Amino acid sequence: MKFIAFLKSFTGRWFLLMSGPLTVPLGFAAVFVPSAWMRILFGLLTLTCGVFSAYRVWAEQYDEVHTLSRRVDDLTAVANAFQLHLEYYYLKATSDWESLQDDPARPLIVRNVSADRIAQNVSVLALVLPEGKAEFEPEVVAAIPPKESAEFTVDVEGAGVSPVLRDRLLTLLQKTYKDTSMEELVTPKAFSVEIQYEDASTGAGYITACEILYTRWPDEEIRTGKREVKRAKPSSA
Repeated sequence: MKFIAFLKSFTGRWFLLMSGPLTVPLGFAAVFVPSAWMRILFGLLTLTCGVFSAYRVWAEQYDEVHTLSRRVDDLTAVANAFQLHLEYYYLKATSDWESLQDDPARPLIVRNVSADRIAQNVSVLALVLPEGKAEFEPEVVAAIPPKESAEFTVDVEGAGVSPVLRDRLLTLLQKTYKDTSMEELVTPKAFSVEIQYEDASTGAGYITACEILYTRWPDEEIRTGKREVKRAKPSSA
């Protein structure tokens, strides 16, 4: 069965289908043609076609195994990763209790929930939307120890953004509503804010994608949702 599968692998590409079977007639020609130099030529062609066919089959299998190996490595790294959590909550005040949550200029909190691992080179990547962009400062926090946190302030850029409202994530999210329907007003809109960081013990890079949910009405609210951690792509530098 394995040998049959090996033979079938030669039929996957037209150039393999051409070069592989050609080894048979060229091999016969190398034996039976009367001219010595023609026998040498056919012999070399037979060898070339055979080596090329075998190499192409091996190369495709090698690439598949290498790709699968990288995927396994990434999955293993993610399984061993620790997450940084994004904490942020805003609720437009309609009562005394809710007034405690009514601060649209409050910073984002990035918390290291690990019990024993240090997050280093932590940054919150810019949230870029068609309506504008929110950047988060400081650009990089050198380290966040286990069970501790860091604050990131917001700087919103976009058409029509007042300078006095640039420090509010609410300023950008409000601009995403077009008031086209009641459903749009009452349905939470989801945005993804990414935290990029490294494990100080291994140097491995990760990104935690944190969901931000914004509801416009009846109670204007911003809250965090689900999170997903993934490997950060290596720098091209």
